[in-house]
Parts: sequence; C-alpha cells; structure tokens
Amino acid sequence: MEKIIHITEIGRCQRQYYYALNEEDRSPPHFTSLKGTITHSVLFQLLKYGKIVDESKEALLQDKLKETTDELFDKAYKESKDLITKAREWVNTTELITDKELHLEEEINLKYDGWIITGRVDLYTEDAIIDFKTSKKITRHGFFMQLAGYNWLLSKIDDRVRDRYLVFFGNSKPVEHKLSERECRLGDKIFLKELKNTILIRNRILENEIPECKNSYTCVMCPYRGICSGI
Repeated sequence: MEKIIHITEIGRCQRQYYYALNEEDRSPPHFTSLKGTITHSVLFQLLKYGKIVDESKEALLQDKLKETTDELFDKAYKESKDLITKAREWVNTTELITDKELHLEEEINLKYDGWIITGRVDLYTEDAIIDFKTSKKITRHGFFMQLAGYNWLLSKIDDRVRDRYLVFFGNSKPVEHKLSERECRLGDKIFLKELKNTILIRNRILENEIPECKNSYTCVMCPYRGICSGI
C-alpha cells in the first residue's frame, strides 16, 4: 500500500488505516455518508454543467458504488432530495462563484516527511476555499482543520491568500460561514499538530503496531465498525 494520507483522515481514528493495510472486510457505507456523497456529486454537476445531468447510481455514488445495494441507494437518494434542493438554491444565489474560475474536486498532492499528503477540495477559486457540509451549521474545530489542510496544500501551488468558507445545507436554507482570522489560526495550529501526530501513528502501524480506537461520533460511519473492538 502506498504511503498516502488524505486530508480528511488527519486527526481522525487511525485504526482504519491499520484495517485497510491488512485488507479486513469493510461494512456497507453508512446511510449518512451516502447522503453526503450524493449531495456532493449533485453539487459538482450543478457547478460544472449548470444542471443535474446524471442521476444514476454510478454517477452519484462514486467510490461507494460497489459496496451499496440498489435498495440502500434508493432510500439515501430519496432522503437527499431536500439537501439537493438547497444545493441548487445555493448555486443559484451565492456570490462566491460569480465571474470566478471554478476548480471542482481537484486532487492536490504533496510529498511531506516520507508520505504523500493528498486532498480533494470541494471547490476553490482564486480568492476562496469552499467546503460543503450536509449538516446543520456547527463550527467544529475539525472543520477548521480540514480547511486549513486544503489551504496548506494550495499554498504549495501558488502564493494566493484565500478566504475559507463552510457551506451548510442541513438548515432550512443554505448557510455560508466565512472563517474569522481566529478560526483560521486555530485551524492552522490544529492541522499542523494533527498532521505530525498522524504521520507518527502511521509509521508505527507500518511496524505492525495496532493503534487505539479514537472513539467519537464518527464511529457509526466507520467502514470497519463491524469488526472494531473500540466501538
């Protein structure tokens, strides 16, 4: 297995990497995770084509396709209709993308301390980094850290200063949250600390050390929740 760390894995439970390394059986995607994937896929189409061009299971599930039954997909898609409506509303009303060149889900890779750090940014322009959330507005430190990670990767490509935004679709209307300077600094600090810690744990895993389960609200969405003794 290549030594790759995704931005979304930094600061999270590293036992998933141990299980993946040992090719353990995965559980089916969690319902909430499927809704998020579907909504992100729809946003990509709306931003790129101006409309939804493909509502097939293959187009909307991406990397979760093989692990998802038709029944589960149909249920998740039905439950995502409200999120999709708000996604369309945001695309039609936001000023963040007006007259901008849009970079959609572009993968950025950087070699760092023996690992490849990679991130797929939902959307960025010349002056903004935008991360989509299907939850209600909540300013978790993990969200700040994720945006800090994307900013860190983009800073290696160019020297632009970009504002950071979270866009939430779980409220009655889409909510844009621009991170304050304090929130950006906090995110940067947490990201660099957790990046170093993640690399440390991953190196130990490669020496066959089993990491502790980082019990959290995300355990129910873990692809190894069926075998992990930490839950």
